[in-house]
This record gives sequence, C-alpha cells and structure tokens, in this order.
Amino acid sequence: MPKRKEQLNKIYRFLLCALGFVMPLGNSPLNSNIIIVLLLLHIITGNWKENFKHNIANKYVIIFISLYFIYVVGLIHSTDMSVGFRQLEVKLPILVFPLLILTGKAVDKELVSIILKSFLTGVILYTLYLISSVLLKVDELSISSFTHSNLSKYHPSYLSIFVVFSILIIINNLIFSRLQKSIIIFNIIILTYLVVFTIALSSKSAILGLFISCLVYAVVVIKKKRWIMIFLGFLIAAFVTSIVVISQTDSLKERLIDAPLKALKNGKSVDANDQNSWAVSFRLQIWDCALDVLSGTNSIFGYGTGDSREKLRECYKEKQYAWILVRNMNSHSEYLAALLKVGILGLVIMLLCFFYPFFSKQISPENGLYLAFLILVSVMAIAENIFSIHKGVLFYGFYNSLLALNFIRKSE
Repeated sequence: MPKRKEQLNKIYRFLLCALGFVMPLGNSPLNSNIIIVLLLLHIITGNWKENFKHNIANKYVIIFISLYFIYVVGLIHSTDMSVGFRQLEVKLPILVFPLLILTGKAVDKELVSIILKSFLTGVILYTLYLISSVLLKVDELSISSFTHSNLSKYHPSYLSIFVVFSILIIINNLIFSRLQKSIIIFNIIILTYLVVFTIALSSKSAILGLFISCLVYAVVVIKKKRWIMIFLGFLIAAFVTSIVVISQTDSLKERLIDAPLKALKNGKSVDANDQNSWAVSFRLQIWDCALDVLSGTNSIFGYGTGDSREKLRECYKEKQYAWILVRNMNSHSEYLAALLKVGILGLVIMLLCFFYPFFSKQISPENGLYLAFLILVSVMAIAENIFSIHKGVLFYGFYNSLLALNFIRKSE
C-alpha cells in the first residue's frame, strides 16, 4: 500500500509539472483534464487528510477560498442563474488549487521550482512557435507582423501576463540559483528575448506590470543599498531603452503612445477609423457605465454573480454606446467586476488576496517572487477581467497557491 501511494504521489507531482507546462499553450483542453485527475489523486492518496484541518484554518487559506465563496453568496440575489453558475465554474481554480496544494504535503520547494521551470519552458516554446507561424504564413514581413494580435493566437494581454511572469522567474533564478557562467549568459539572452516579446505584444497593462513588479521584487529581495541602486539603474535603463524602441517603431508607437493619447483626448467618443485607439476608448465608455450603475447603494451588495453584464448592457443602450453594446463587453476591470457582482465585501476580499501578504512578518527575500507575482496580477486586474476568463483565473489560482506555500508554512 505505501508503495502504491508513493507511485500515485509521483504521478500527482508529474501532473502538476505538466499543468505548468501546458498552461501557456492557448486554450488547451488538457488544463481541465489534468485538474480533474489531480483532484482524484488528491482524494485517493489521502494527502489532504494529514493536515487538512490544520491548514484549512490558516488565515491565508481562508482568505483565498473566501474569494470563491463570496461569488457563491452572490447567486442569492442573481436573477440570471445560468450566467451565475457559469461564472462559478470559470472561477473554480480559485477554490480548487488552495485545497489541492495548501492542504497536503505532496508539494515542496523542490517541486515548486520544477513547476516554475516547466512553465518557463512552455512559454519559451510557445512564443517561438508563434514567431515561426508568422514567418511561415506572412508573405511580406514587416515589424507590425510581429506585434499584438498579429503575433498572439489568443488575447495578447493574457499571453503577456504569462511572459512577464516568466521574466520574473528568470530574474529570481539568476539571483538565488548558483549557476555556471554559460547558464547565466543563456538566461540573460532568454530574459532579453522575453522582454522584447512583451513589448511586441503591446499590452500596456503588462508593460506597466513588468516594471512595477520588478521594482517591488528589488525592494523585497535586495537588502544592500548598493545592489538596489544597481538593480534600479538597470530597470531605468531598460525603461528608457523600451521607450526609445517604441518611439522608433511606428506600429508600436502608434499603439502604445499615439493612439492612447488620442483616445484620451477624444474622451468617450470612438474613432471608427482608428482601431488602435479602440482599446482605450472602449474602456472609457465601459468604466463610465460601470460607475453609473454602481452609484448610490448599488456598490454595497452589487447586482449578483450573474447579472452584472446585463446591467452594463442597459447602460450601453441608454447612453448609445453602440460599439461596446454590439460587442457585449464586460467591465474590463476586475475591481469593477467585483463591485458589480458582489459589492464592497467582494472587493475587500480580493484586495486582501492581493495585498495582505505584504503586511506579514514573514516577508523575506525568498518571498520576492510571490510578492512580485501579486503585484503583476493586481496591475493587470485594473484594465482586464482576469477572473472572468479561464486562462486568467487558472493562472492566478495555481501560482498563487504554489508561491504562497512557503509563506504559509513560515507563518505557522
């Protein structure tokens, strides 16, 4: 029996690594299948029995799973139950992974390191595949062929968050791993490649998230002021270099600088002839409606897990925002989405998930990657509904639980 359990644990650990690898690979059905098998193995092996009662009472675990249950409570005052249940299905990783990873002993620091390397490998291979696809399909190549939606097979913002997290993993490896000189050089080359790829994807939230998360990482990890100044110097140099590259590349300059400025100048009107400005223009209209429907006491309890988009649609019609109405666009901000669905309590729980670890006495340099990850997700959540799409909620649920593991064990 112990031998059988050991074999099942090996399969369990392998599947966690496999999930890390396949996560960046588009809309792979493997993600859901692997999670189902992991749950079955978790139950069969009895890993959860050993310390479930102890860990389920941990304040971090309670906060993490509360984010899911507040949406369950939000069903009570929902009228569109089908949409509500669909939202709960999408958000399941927020509940599943804390129970899978944080209530058992199968996951250790060594396995977390292997999973992160598997994820990094998956991101590198997938981005190389995307570049090769462009090279094979496009007859006349230009720089614009390798930017934004021309490069990514799914929403560039979600691919961007994977790439930026990979950059953070490499930085963490360079600082904490004892590497040979050749391996260090290889890591720096891959790091540079992924930074360029992030800029090419042209996700403004991801680029902002990259710089802020790197800054937080430097403050947490680097204790000597001299090295902090050196790291910040490199960060500033990278920022200046990025600005120069963007300003000298017409397609990037148009999307990342000119179009957003034009959209802000136009206010809530949409320029039908300038698609590059739509991302900002649409958000200005969406957020205008979101703030309208949240006026008064509506922000206290929200409209229910299943009804928020319909409330936005009513506002789109009333204000004649035809562009976003026909596209049935969501709130494009996870913070606004939380208020619309489950009110102030839901927003508070989400903010606790993102920022409560920063107030822990257990903060140490080895937690730098976790805190940088939280900053990255919190920045991306400003302009994207990351918990309303499977890729986003899977990414957060999985890596939040993995990286919080060391935090939780130290707090006990």
